Amino acid sequence: MALPANVQNRAEYFYLSPCSKLYLKALLDPFSVEGGQACIPDLNDFPSFKCLVIARGSTTIGTQGLGYIFINPRAATNDTTSAIRYTTAAFASSTVEASTATTGVFTSSIGAMPYTTVQVNAPTGVVARTVGCGLRVRYVGTELNRSGRLIPWRNYAVGQGFNNSQTSQSFLNRPEIPSIANTRKWHAVTYLPTNSLGVASGDAYNYLGASASDNGSGTTALGLDLGWVIDGAVAGSAFEWEAYYHKEYISGGGLLVPPTTTASHSDMSGMSAIRNVLEGDVPVADSHSFYDRALKYIETWSPEDVSHVGETAFQYYRTANKLGFI
Repeated sequence: MALPANVQNRAEYFYLSPCSKLYLKALLDPFSVEGGQACIPDLNDFPSFKCLVIARGSTTIGTQGLGYIFINPRAATNDTTSAIRYTTAAFASSTVEASTATTGVFTSSIGAMPYTTVQVNAPTGVVARTVGCGLRVRYVGTELNRSGRLIPWRNYAVGQGFNNSQTSQSFLNRPEIPSIANTRKWHAVTYLPTNSLGVASGDAYNYLGASASDNGSGTTALGLDLGWVIDGAVAGSAFEWEAYYHKEYISGGGLLVPPTTTASHSDMSGMSAIRNVLEGDVPVADSHSFYDRALKYIETWSPEDVSHVGETAFQYYRTANKLGFI
């Protein structure tokens, strides 16, 4: 039985499920996703406590015109002081120094996280994973002193951090990292999960205890996988920053159970399509503008990349069924 021409020639499209769309948006534009909504739609689809945690602050340019802010995107506790690291006006080095023993390097915990280090621990407490995370900065000083450039940092070796005493140029030597003029608008860099695992690191998609996720140290950059380096700016200039964390928590097997859990979802075809597009040329900075392009890419190319039931086969089945052949 020949199918009508409009059925034979119909284009194939692949549409993400609502949960996969939320996950993609949490990765590329976490600042625009409502808290408690997003989860990772993989096979770890247990009911989970989903929450949005926001940390805010400011970083100041040091005496050599250099400043920075780094965060651990997989941080899960409220008392790990190495989760955030940034400079104050007293910073006097011309290179990025991760050690908190350096004058002018300030370290901070993320006080809004719902659990302590003792509680994020299997099997007696809860375990956690990051759905999406983003760090954005903007200049808040005088217009007269607005100068310098912003350099985004996203580490693809999760948990590895970077070597100490790095120059600005050493970050720019990576071809995917751009140099961005200092403006008053927000500039963002977001976390992308990867299995290029670093030191003391677990799988980026697994639920982990604090020892594997909050793996920072006051003397190294371990775990500081998102950040901004600012150089060529006027000493004492201020930049404000915001870090958004979309987290999932589940019971680690003990008596500590999250206060509220909601259904999670599994969409392996959607996950495969998302991972395919994220393995491409995703911009390091301001990836919120990439979201619509990512959806279009998935819609157009995923029929060839992801196992699925073809549109033509489905239409053939529906037509045959109506005619009584099936």
